Formats: sequence, structure tokens, C-alpha cells
Amino acid sequence: MQQNNNRKPTKAQGNASANAKGKQEERVSAAKQENAAAVSAVKQVEQAKAKTVSAKKKTDETKTAANRLKAEQAQAERQKKQAEMAAERKKTQADKAQKRERAARRAEKRALKEEKRKEKIAAKKARKAKMAREKAAIKAEKSAKKAALKKERAQLRKKKAMLKKDRALARAEKEKAKQEKARLKAERIAERKEKAQLRAEQKRLRKEEKKKALAEKAARRKNATERKHQEGPKRRRERDPHEGRYLKTRGLTAAVIALGVTTLALASALTVYRSSAEGQIRSLEGFYARAFTDLIGSVDEINSDLSKLSVTTSPDMERSLAVRIIVGAERAENSISELPLPENARYGVAALINRIGSFAKYLEKTAADKPLTQKQRETATLLAEKVRDLQKTLYEAQKQTGNKKFRFSSLIKEGGPLVNGFEQMGNPVDSLPKLIFDGPFSEGTSHPHSAPSFGKELDRVAAESALTSAFSEYGLRDVAFLGEGSEGPITAYSFTAKDNNGGDFYAQISKMGGKVVLFDSDCGEGEIAFSDEVCIEKAAAFLSALGYGDVTPVWTDSFQNECTVNFAAEENGVVLYPDLIKVKVCKTDGRVMGMEAFSYLLNHKTRSLPTPKLSEKEAESLLSSNLTVNSSRICLVPLGFGKEELCYEFAGTANGQTYYVYLSALTGKDVQIFRVVEGTEGTLLS
Repeated sequence: MQQNNNRKPTKAQGNASANAKGKQEERVSAAKQENAAAVSAVKQVEQAKAKTVSAKKKTDETKTAANRLKAEQAQAERQKKQAEMAAERKKTQADKAQKRERAARRAEKRALKEEKRKEKIAAKKARKAKMAREKAAIKAEKSAKKAALKKERAQLRKKKAMLKKDRALARAEKEKAKQEKARLKAERIAERKEKAQLRAEQKRLRKEEKKKALAEKAARRKNATERKHQEGPKRRRERDPHEGRYLKTRGLTAAVIALGVTTLALASALTVYRSSAEGQIRSLEGFYARAFTDLIGSVDEINSDLSKLSVTTSPDMERSLAVRIIVGAERAENSISELPLPENARYGVAALINRIGSFAKYLEKTAADKPLTQKQRETATLLAEKVRDLQKTLYEAQKQTGNKKFRFSSLIKEGGPLVNGFEQMGNPVDSLPKLIFDGPFSEGTSHPHSAPSFGKELDRVAAESALTSAFSEYGLRDVAFLGEGSEGPITAYSFTAKDNNGGDFYAQISKMGGKVVLFDSDCGEGEIAFSDEVCIEKAAAFLSALGYGDVTPVWTDSFQNECTVNFAAEENGVVLYPDLIKVKVCKTDGRVMGMEAFSYLLNHKTRSLPTPKLSEKEAESLLSSNLTVNSSRICLVPLGFGKEELCYEFAGTANGQTYYVYLSALTGKDVQIFRVVEGTEGTLLS
């Protein structure tokens, strides 16, 4: 090879060599490329090896992790098997325990079953014994009930008899009080006649004394004139001045003697006049002293009976005390009316006595069937406290009468002890919880100065005829005349009778015109068969038949088997509360059982009503926002002392309570507010 390489190549060989060189270079270049590719491949192989190694490492790690996982799984499997074995053992133990428990339950069930069987046998025996005892008890109870019912019926009959007796006693007390009132009035009339006779006698004596004095004076003048004519010429003939002076003195002496005679006559007349005046004063003093003493006695009795009401629990005793209080209040009213007290001193005391009388009348009506409520006892206690204040005032005034020179006229005059005491008391009724039992303004009446006229005057025979005509449907029999009496300015005849139901009947017929002033009768026994609406219709028809057709119902209240309806006169759509009539209807037989028209007869007249200055909507806008108005109307309400006010009446609710609010239609001011009180005695106003 070396030899061949040292030879000089030929051209062809050179070309070939060049070509070969070129090819060699190409091969070298290709080899380089191949080497580079091989290096790259080697690198790639190395990288692949590295990757392989890395993958192997990872695989080894994976295998290691897998081996660990397998080991852990194997360990977990072993633990699981161990747990399963433990659970199996526990289950086996639990099964054994359940078997023991089931066996125990079966034994317990058997024991319970045996016990229940024994209990059933015992219960069956007990039921048989109980049924036997119950049968015996029912039999004994039936016998006891029968005996108790028999006893209760006997007691009920006894109670009815006692109630009838009490009613008769109450009516007798009322009649006694009315007769006493009539007697006192007759005494007052007799005293007034005696006073009038005294005044007439005094006037006659004064006239006679004056006439006698004038005659004596005329005679003295005549004698003096005659002596003057006789002595005049003689005096003119006398020249001696001393003699003339003597004659003048003698004439003066005659004048003095004549004056003395006149003075003696006047003194005699004055003595007679003073004697008559002192007799009249003594008569008045005795009249006032008796009225004052009677007032103290009546107030003492009222206080005692009111105090007893707070401790008694017997309906019979409560009713008896109520009747006594009614009589005492009427006597006290008579005594107050006999004392010429100023109106500002009289009003408060008269209002207190009137309130006590109204309260007692209400108790007398409701105390027949059950004891007083706590509210009624509290009211009686408050009234007793007010009466004790009145007693203190009367006792303080009575201390003044110990002086021998004391005159009762000084006790009752303006600024006197009694007037001052009454004025300091004010109106005791204002501080009392006012309960009105017969609807709005049932206590308020006007007081005209003269008796109203209803027609011509009737005698008792004509009045009895008017009574039987007015109550022809009641079949009155055994009519008896009780007497003639006055209720304020209204004079009436009183009668008693029996109606067609055999019940007691009492009525008053006015002496002027024969109007029914009031009447009262018994309610029939039995179940309630008439509603309040029907009772109102029957009451309205009854009043229409008696000639009271211009009235409208303004208040209704039901208590037990009685329905009381108040009617007021109505004029041009205005309800006239002073003109009030109260009617009672029996809800068992639907018959009118009572009526009282005193306020209507006393006050009813054609009025000149003022024109409202406020409309109803304007007045309603003045009400409290708390009041929800349900109804309204315009009306005339009494204010006392004969005064009346045109008002709007608003009935509504506030805070769950029902109210009646009266606003003046002229000024918009509050005139009166009533709150409705629902009690066991019915619906009241406070």
C-alpha cells in the first residue's frame, strides 16, 4: 500500500484521485455527519439510558412503593381479618346475649301474661263488686235526690212565700212612707194655713189699731178745735200778761195730755203687734227645729243601715235594710225641703240623699235572689263615709242650739253655721263612682216653679175610673184607695188592687187630668219567652195606648226576667232626655209590669230649641282620636237647676270599653261622658 502511495499519480489517476479525494471528503463529511449523528445518537442513547435509568429508578421506586403498598395492604388485610374475626366473636357473643335476652323476654312475657291474667281475674271481680256498690249508691243517691228535691221544693215554696211576704212588707213600708210623707205634707199645709191665718190676724189687728188711732186722733183734733173756739174769746178779754201766759201753758198741758193718750194707744197697738209677730216667730222656730231634728235622726238611721250592708250576707236582711234606707232617704228629703236653705247649700246634700235613695231602690230590686256583689258593698261603704261627713256637719250645727237665746232662723240663713257647713261640703256626690241604673240622664230632671197642668181636676172616684179604664186588660179587682200624696209639684191618688194573674198591683193617678204617673205589678213565673226587641215593641204600644205617643226608646237593659226600656220625647228629630218615661216588661209573659212617667209629666212641654252652631261632623272632629264612633244623634240633656243643653250624643268604643260622649252643639265642649259597665246586675253606666 505504501508503494502504491509513493507513485506519482497519472492525470487520470489524478482525476480519479481528485474524485476519490472528493469522494473521500464527502465520505469524511458523511462520516463526520455520521459521527455527529452517532454522537447525537449516542447522546440520545445516553439520554435514553439516563431516562431509562431514571425510569428504572422510578420503576424501582414504584416497585418499592408498590411493595410497601402491598405490605400495607397485606397488613391492612390482616388487620381486617383480625377485626372481622373479633367482630365475628362479638357477633357470636351478641347472638348468645340476644338469645339469652330473648329467653329472658319470653320468660318475662310469660310472667306478664300470667300477671295480666291474674289482674283480669281480679279486675273482673273488682268490677263486679264496684257495680254492686254503684248500684247501691245510685239507689241511695236517687233516694237522697228525691228527698232533697222534695226538701228543696218545700224550701222554694217557703222562700216564695217569704219573698211575697217581704214584697208585701216592702209595699207596706213604701205605703207607710208615702202616708208619712202625705201626713208631713198635710202638717206643712196646716202650718202654712196657720201662718197665713196669723198673718191675716196680724194684718187685721194692725188695720183695726190704725183705724182706732186715726179715730182717736180725729177726736182729739175735734176736741182741741172746740176748746180753742171756747177759750179764744176769753183769752182775748184777758189783759194781764201773766194770766195770758198761764192760759197758754194750760193749752200746752192739754196738748201734752192728748199726745200722751195718743202715745199710749200707739204703744198698746205696738204691743199687740209685737205679741202676734213673736207668736209667728216662735211657730216658725218650732217648725224649723222639728225639721232639723228629723233630718239628724234620718241621717243617723241611714248611716247605720248603710254600714250594716257592708257586713250582711243574707239577701232577706239586705232587702230589709234597703227598704229602711229608702224610707230614711224620703224622710231626710222631706226635712231638707222644710228648711229654707239657699240653693247652693241645699243642692249637694239633696243630691247625696237622692243618690242614696236611688241606690237603695236598686238594691231592693236586685237583692231578692242573691247577696250583694263586692262592687255594691264598696258603693255602700263610700256612701256611708259621705253620710258620716254630713253627720259631722249636722252635729257641729247642733252645738249652736244649746244657747237659750239661739234662734233656728240664724242657723239656716246665709252665713249661718248649717249653710256654711253644707257649702264647705260642696257636692259629696261628685267624688262618688256614679252608677246610673236606668240609662243616660235617668237621674236628671228639671224643676219647674209651678205644677204642670194636664187637664181638669178629678176626685178619687173619677181617678179610680181612669185607672180601671187605662188597665182594662189587667182585669183589676179589689181596688182600694190608699190616699192622696204629692211627688214634687204633681199631686196624685194612690191605689192598690189585684190583677187577673192574682198578683199585687199598685198605681198612682194624677189629680189633674187623670194621667198614669206610675204603676207596679208582679212578673209572671216561667221561662223567658220574649226577646228585648219584642219587649221594646210592647212597651211602645203600651205608652201609645196611654197617650204617650211622641216618644222614642233611648236605653234598654235586661236583668233576669225583666226588661227595662227608657223612652224620651222627641221633637223635630231632637231626643229630649229630661222628658223621660221608664217602662218594665216581663219577659216571661210579655206584659208591661211597671211604668214611671214623673220626669215626662213634670218637664214635657213645647220648647224653643236653639239652632246648633256646630254640625255633627264638626262636633265629631272634636272627639278624642282614641274613640271609634258607632252611632250619633242630637239631643237635649238636663244640667240641673232646671237648665238644659243641646248636645250631640256619640256612642263609641275606646280601649275595649263602650262610652257615651255628649258635646255641646253650641260650643263643642264636653257636657257629660258615660262609660258602660257590664256587671252581674245588668248593664250600668258609670
